Amino acid sequence: MLQVESLLNQAWKAAAHHTQMLTVDEASIPFRGQARNKVRNPAKPKKNHIKWFVLAAADGPLRGYVFGIDTYGGKGDGGENEDGAKVDYVTRLLEDCLDGKGHVVFCDNYYGSEKLMRTLNDRGIHCCCTFNPNSF
Repeated sequence: MLQVESLLNQAWKAAAHHTQMLTVDEASIPFRGQARNKVRNPAKPKKNHIKWFVLAAADGPLRGYVFGIDTYGGKGDGGENEDGAKVDYVTRLLEDCLDGKGHVVFCDNYYGSEKLMRTLNDRGIHCCCTFNPNSF
């Protein structure tokens, strides 16, 4: 699965320079088989799924076009704490194509953190996200 993910990401990122506004969100792919990265979430309509972090276009004719995916690898994957893991997923999705080009990334409060905004700002990427006041 990682080989397919890598091939898709290479093809998609070739088109990423066509849009300035991007969004990061998660996607759940229903899956009932055996996989090391399968997630079980009883609150979801499809309880067993594979979770992807997705980078997509947020404006223009490419709105909704996917530029990259990163598969959730389980707890502890990507960072030393929960915020660190989220920042790592977002920065991995944004690598190779966006530094210093004035792109704007939109995300929801799942990703919204001061650490993410500072990390992206240091790379010349603007970030617009909602914050949960209870998370500070």
